[in-house]
Amino acid sequence: MPESYRKLGNPQMGVYLNRYFDLEVRQGWSKVGVENPIEMCVFKFCFGNSKRHRVGNVLNLEPTANFDSHISVKKPSETDHDLMKQMKHSQVYLYEYNEEEQFTTPDKADHMLF
Repeated sequence: MPESYRKLGNPQMGVYLNRYFDLEVRQGWSKVGVENPIEMCVFKFCFGNSKRHRVGNVLNLEPTANFDSHISVKKPSETDHDLMKQMKHSQVYLYEYNEEEQFTTPDKADHMLF
């Protein structure tokens, strides 16, 4: 997994999503080319109680008690032409805690709405 997908939390303890599908399409096209098909699943989800973090050099942040997700303090900018910067600031890291405020592997997707 790329390092950019470990800035908001450990991918083994939660799930990374991108808030803007157009950034994922541009990222996919930059890797495989416009002429190749890209498969994508688009759905709605709830952030829950979000903890904002500065996306920096720290990798694999632990899930935070009493929160459901980590998001970037900075929002992606339309004027920023660096696709990786836009991707970094549009990520959402979802995770769950149980009643004892201990990290648990999600057994159901409470954050998703279909």
